[in-house]
Amino acid sequence: MNILAFDFAAYFRQLMRNLFHGPDTRYRTHTAHTIWTLSMIFVFPVYELAIWLFYALDRITRPAIRKKEVKKPVFIIGSFRSGSTFLQRMMGKDVDTFSSGTTWEMMFAPSVSARKLVRGIFIADRWFGRPLRRLLSWAEGKVFHTETSHTMGLMHHEEDEAFFIHTYASPFVFFVNPFLDEAVKFYEYDRRENTRQKRRAMRYYRAAIQRHMFAHPESQYYLSKSPTFSSRAASLLKEFPDARFVYLARNPLDVLPSLMRWFTEVWNSIEKPGIRFPYRDFVVDFVHHWYVDTLNELEKFPPDQVKIVPYDDLVADPFHTVESIYSWLEIEMPSEYREVLSHEKARAKKNWRPKNHSLEIDGFTTEEIYERFKPVFHRFSFSLE
Repeated sequence: MNILAFDFAAYFRQLMRNLFHGPDTRYRTHTAHTIWTLSMIFVFPVYELAIWLFYALDRITRPAIRKKEVKKPVFIIGSFRSGSTFLQRMMGKDVDTFSSGTTWEMMFAPSVSARKLVRGIFIADRWFGRPLRRLLSWAEGKVFHTETSHTMGLMHHEEDEAFFIHTYASPFVFFVNPFLDEAVKFYEYDRRENTRQKRRAMRYYRAAIQRHMFAHPESQYYLSKSPTFSSRAASLLKEFPDARFVYLARNPLDVLPSLMRWFTEVWNSIEKPGIRFPYRDFVVDFVHHWYVDTLNELEKFPPDQVKIVPYDDLVADPFHTVESIYSWLEIEMPSEYREVLSHEKARAKKNWRPKNHSLEIDGFTTEEIYERFKPVFHRFSFSLE
């Protein structure tokens, strides 16, 4: 795996902007931001050095990884708050068919060698009464607790964007480095990103999936969920010509308030910007890109490699929605998984809650969203109520 995939220029550029008074660093005195800046200097380099050393160890000890076939990966894309986590975790229960990365695998052990080491540590932890596991459970409750986000945790399947944190070429970095000019290129990735850097990033990502599938030989296909990949769809198809894309479409009237509330919670916990709706226009812009531009791009793909799934269909009848996806993928649904899916359908219906947000409370009006997303409303016949 090529270390050149790491965007050293972006790392040092953002570090300097954090240390000195750049145009977007008005929040740098907040404690959490100060801690992050110090971490960029003293912690992040050590953390990434360990990650890349384990990558190198994989190349030496497991050369067969490079020959691992990545056949017909499935990418779940669409805007944030469109049901991608729900769909991924539903399909991910069919472990004989699909495998997805968990938080701990992508963030701390993307290499096979590191995963072997971590599993060995936890075997030893059991001998001593599991003190490490208890500590991690406590830390999970502190780090991953949010009021508006989906359930998160080290053992949960999460967004593949986490792999790209190890290249410092990820929009996730924006959450702790709020430089709008740095973030825009990721939300218009296929149009803006440097071609050479794009090739390196895609080769890096292929190698990451190869490692994951090598570590999970029980599964046939890789299942990815990452809304941010909506802007990378063309690059992904170029790297994986047989890939299939599931695009989840939800009414913007529901997406934007929910997303704004979630982002506000995250940014306020880190940056304390002192305003009610930080980066509001930026959020609207990238969501617009992920609807209009991504859908236009998908129309250029082979028709049999794209499936658009309405969010309302998914939450109303997850069983038949997933069943239709399997049929489209030409994959026979295992009988054991069919039973699991039936139980999940009942649980989803029991746990479903109606939306509890207001457009005005979350900084929007119906007219504003409709005018900005008019083509989307017309295409999907979304309601204005």
